[in-house]
Amino acid sequence: MKIGKKSYFILAFVLLVGILSSFMLNNISPMKASEEKYSIVTGIADKDGKIPVTIKIAEPLDETLTLSYEGVTGFSAADMLEGTSSTSADAIKIVDTEDSSEKVITTQKDSNSIEINFSVKKSSSDVEPKITLLDDKKAVLASAKIDFPETASTPTMRSALAEPAQYLTGNYPGDNGEAGPTTQEMEAANQAANTAIGFNPEVNVAYVSTWDQLRTAYNDGTVTKIVLTADISNTANQAMNNRRTSIEIDGQGHTLHLNARSFEINSPTDGIGFFHIHDMLAQQNLNNGLSSAGRYAFVNGSSGTASVAGWTFRTGNITTEPVNGNRVGRFIRAYQSMVQTYGYMNLTTTEENYYAGGMIIEDKTQWRGTVTYANYSAVWFVENSTNSASTSKSMEFTVGKNALVSLKNETTGASYPAVFSHYRAMTIGEGSTYNSNMQGNSVRFDDSGSSLTVKKDATINLLSRGTGSVMQFSANDTAFNLEPGGSVYIVGSTTAPVVDITGGSNRTFTMNSPKGFDIRNKNTGSTSNSPAVSTGTVASNVFTINDSDIDLWTLRSELMGPSQQTYAKVANFSVKAGGGTANVTTSEPGLASFVPTQYRRIAGMNTNPEVEWTPVTDADKTYQARVKIGMTPTDTFDADGNVVLQPVYAGAGQATVTYTDTFGDVHTIDTNAQGYAVMTDTRFNTAGKDIKAHAVRGPWISETDPVTTVLDVTPPEPATVTGGKANNGMKQLIGEGAEPKAKIYLDINGVRQSTVGLVNDDGTWTYNLPHYLEKDDVIQIFLEDNAAKITETLNPAAPSTNTDTGNINPASDMTYRDATFKAATKYTVEDVLPDKPSIEKTVVSSGGATTQVGDTLTYTLTAKNNKEASYTTLWKNALVTDTLPAGLDFDPATAEIKIDGVTAETPNDYSYDPDSRVLTVKLGDLATGDSSVITFKATVASSAVGTVISNTATVVGDSPRETPFVEGPNDPDATHETYTATSQKADSPGGTVFGVLELASAPTEIDFGSAKYQGKTTRINSAEHHGADLVVKDSRANKKGWTLTAKLTTPMTSTDPDVPAYTLDGALKYVYNNNEITLNGGAQDIMTQDANASTAETTYNISDTWSASGDGFKFEASAQDVKALGTYQGEILWELGDTP
Repeated sequence: MKIGKKSYFILAFVLLVGILSSFMLNNISPMKASEEKYSIVTGIADKDGKIPVTIKIAEPLDETLTLSYEGVTGFSAADMLEGTSSTSADAIKIVDTEDSSEKVITTQKDSNSIEINFSVKKSSSDVEPKITLLDDKKAVLASAKIDFPETASTPTMRSALAEPAQYLTGNYPGDNGEAGPTTQEMEAANQAANTAIGFNPEVNVAYVSTWDQLRTAYNDGTVTKIVLTADISNTANQAMNNRRTSIEIDGQGHTLHLNARSFEINSPTDGIGFFHIHDMLAQQNLNNGLSSAGRYAFVNGSSGTASVAGWTFRTGNITTEPVNGNRVGRFIRAYQSMVQTYGYMNLTTTEENYYAGGMIIEDKTQWRGTVTYANYSAVWFVENSTNSASTSKSMEFTVGKNALVSLKNETTGASYPAVFSHYRAMTIGEGSTYNSNMQGNSVRFDDSGSSLTVKKDATINLLSRGTGSVMQFSANDTAFNLEPGGSVYIVGSTTAPVVDITGGSNRTFTMNSPKGFDIRNKNTGSTSNSPAVSTGTVASNVFTINDSDIDLWTLRSELMGPSQQTYAKVANFSVKAGGGTANVTTSEPGLASFVPTQYRRIAGMNTNPEVEWTPVTDADKTYQARVKIGMTPTDTFDADGNVVLQPVYAGAGQATVTYTDTFGDVHTIDTNAQGYAVMTDTRFNTAGKDIKAHAVRGPWISETDPVTTVLDVTPPEPATVTGGKANNGMKQLIGEGAEPKAKIYLDINGVRQSTVGLVNDDGTWTYNLPHYLEKDDVIQIFLEDNAAKITETLNPAAPSTNTDTGNINPASDMTYRDATFKAATKYTVEDVLPDKPSIEKTVVSSGGATTQVGDTLTYTLTAKNNKEASYTTLWKNALVTDTLPAGLDFDPATAEIKIDGVTAETPNDYSYDPDSRVLTVKLGDLATGDSSVITFKATVASSAVGTVISNTATVVGDSPRETPFVEGPNDPDATHETYTATSQKADSPGGTVFGVLELASAPTEIDFGSAKYQGKTTRINSAEHHGADLVVKDSRANKKGWTLTAKLTTPMTSTDPDVPAYTLDGALKYVYNNNEITLNGGAQDIMTQDANASTAETTYNISDTWSASGDGFKFEASAQDVKALGTYQGEILWELGDTP
């Protein structure tokens, strides 16, 4: 047969989807209308690509106009009416028409002009965008074409918004959920800033990709915005003109290298003076050194205060980098000018980040400022803002909400603070962080009336690396104010006070309801010169703490050890002059004699206790939680200048924890020396349920009662097979009472099987075996629950039985924590196969020790399940078959078939097939050691003579095993493996069957030949016999005597048809032992044999004794008896009898 194969061809179509960039819209100059009475003016495209359109009707008349448009869409008559000037609302009507490309405008005569404002966007058609205003005769009154440019790559002067580069928009840290503002928040803030100052940067936009284009645009006072479309470098070191009109420079994330030049500015002439620079990597050509003429700052007020005071500067998303050859000296030098900062400012300069007259750091700003070379501050308020043009009259340094300002000088020089000199008020807004890490003072009040205020949830971290004070009050009427909920951390190592309020007058340091504070002097000098705070001897210099914990460390004590004095929730405390009883006002008696210079550290955590749970498992009777009573600063500050805090835990008995366990029971426990409240129960808590903890420390109570969910590490109870055994006849393991939904794994002789079972919801389970088990196999059944992998840090670690997929029974008993996990159930496979069947067959003869024809043979068949008594087996459906041999006559009706002595019935008990001579007997099931006996009878047939009647019986019964093996439950219709036994041969008693006396053969013809008639008596003494010899055989066991007789049934008669039938009566003779007899019609003995004791078969060949002179047939006829010549023939009957 021819065989072929088919091939399949797969044609995959891949759909390539192109994403087109959004288009920017050109500003379209209006087309002049007749006599300027009608005009159409288009504006600047917004971020969605829509262009504003204004239709102006200078002298409205009673007329009907048609606005026709093509290639644009996105507006309705309602939109146009909504954008109509309010004074014209009653003089105009606009309706949509059935033609989707037309609107009808009806006007009334009016002395006021009409303006209709709406926006359009490009339609999907390829028609050139165009708007046309027609009169009632379809004459064109005004028209404007709109171009949608494909790209903005060619630098042109444009009145359009530039889309921020994709690597900026939507990818600022704030857009990704990190600290800082989002794109949308910055766009809104910039729009608000433009609006507030009255500047529209979109009037004339220049897109630049080269230095020449940038320089040309900057020098062009009509350009309002410069957008970088590539990295730009001033390789020729060309100077730029002094800028005197407002400008926005959008770096689009590109690098701008000014070489040894600056953006120079001079007094603004546009009445606005707004310089906005953002989104770039800013570079000049400095190494780590001082700036110089031409490059004093990236943005430089070129001629001092008079040239700069009228400017407002706005900066956002600027990075400078500490790479020699690319360094920037200062970013902006702005005398008496306000500087606004937003977004992500990473300013590393060799000198100050800014000269400023005032600074506003907007909400969420992330400003990291570092000075790398000069011993300068990060921000220098160079002068008091007294110039009439100054934009910074407030002289403020204001940090908005949720911002980070981290200022640092890396040098080891003069003691300039981070913000220096002529500021009036520093304010750190709610949720913001202000960090100052300086060699000199971190904060210094240089001008009278200056202050620093820290708002709610704000934090300041002040660090001085030098030997002077960290916060220095150098002017009178100066103040530090920490508002409720704020935090302050002040660290220094100085022989002077860390907070120096000495000298002058009206110098105050006040903390109201601080969230946390720590003033720490790390110096380990003498007991008199290393305090945290000093107020000197001036009565108006006051240090105040209200509504706070106060912890005190005395001079030369272990700074990071426990405090020497602890006071909780002090309602009010203030100290002036040098302290002591006369100069202290407090609600806490223990502080009544407080002397500031006696303490090197003053701190207060002011926090409710928090419970930190040690994970609890369902294998724990003992569990614990630790009570944290607050956070205390370490001596470590992170890269942003934030002090690194460390937890402080309750001491012995300092706090209590009340537990509510998974059973609803309540237990209250004191903390130990390590802050743990240790609870020991008498039972395990329930996995997946919660234990609640409530902590109390004096007046402080935990705000929340945290819970811990009891972790499930305990494997299920081991599985139990129904019956408690496994055997080699099972196809399934079956059980009940297991953990619902648990997974079932099976090891056979240590090898994990691939099939995974599952416990049912009611706890019952079935596991399909992959094959039949063998005797003495060892199986182990593992149950695994569906608990999660423990990710919490446990001590000791989570047990090895906890895996990614659940908790599984261990292979052997495992002790974990307070529990013992029982080993997975293990069974040694028992043998239940009835593989030792047997059958015996015996026979007895009614003839005793020998068997003769006619004897009755009684057979006994005994089938047995011969398995050793130690095994429990069942040999099912045992069936005996016996094929009865020839030589037996068997009639079921007379065979007396019995099973275990009970007469068998057909067809329930047996069947017999006479054709095949098979007797089948049903025995049923035989358990170990059981047997069943079958008896039946048969008669020896004559055909058995000379043979041994011998045969076997066979018994076959079912094994518990099915064949072929199919996974799953037992199949009632399946074929089973069988066990078969065959009996030994059962021979007829005595062996060969005896008892046949027979005339084995006789001649078919005795021929006397021809005799010549001579007219006298004729005698013939011999004759030839033909056919066979005359033979008698005797195989009887009891050889009685016998006689052979001959009878002439037909006399010798003439056979010639031509003559009468003449007979020769008396002519036939027989001689035996010399005795001659004449054969006639009667039976006459011709041989007699006496009884013979031999059991061997005896053969007598009588014809061998015949001779002419001896025994044998003779013929004699007288002359007168012969009536005619011819042939004569007669017939003899031989008869053999066992009675002589």
